[in-house]
Amino acid sequence: MPTRLVTREVFARDGWRCRYCESRVVAKEARDIFRKYLPLEARKGRTNNDNHFGLATLSASIDHVLPFRRGGTNDLTNLVTACGPCQFGKGHWTLDEVELEDPRSFPSVIDNWDGLTRLVGFKA
Repeated sequence: MPTRLVTREVFARDGWRCRYCESRVVAKEARDIFRKYLPLEARKGRTNNDNHFGLATLSASIDHVLPFRRGGTNDLTNLVTACGPCQFGKGHWTLDEVELEDPRSFPSVIDNWDGLTRLVGFKA
């Protein structure tokens, strides 16, 4: 996997949005803050029913456009931000195999969305 620094660079470059569906994604640290201060609402457990579906769906992840196990690299040009469903749905398949357009052929949506990184360091 890419380093934490590279991961943050990709998230920022992509505007904290999934490059496949343009959904806003949330930083892992923000998700952890929700879980700390709202444990019943932002639950995490061993089964799907034990997890907060929204947080799982919107958690930011890195996708290798050409999957690593298929010869892809950790170069910035091969990495994009993905939401949970797009990451899971694409899996280890190539774009051709899942009939997706290359998300890098479209510009990132850049606005004031920060993946809720503004919550990092939050003190109740």
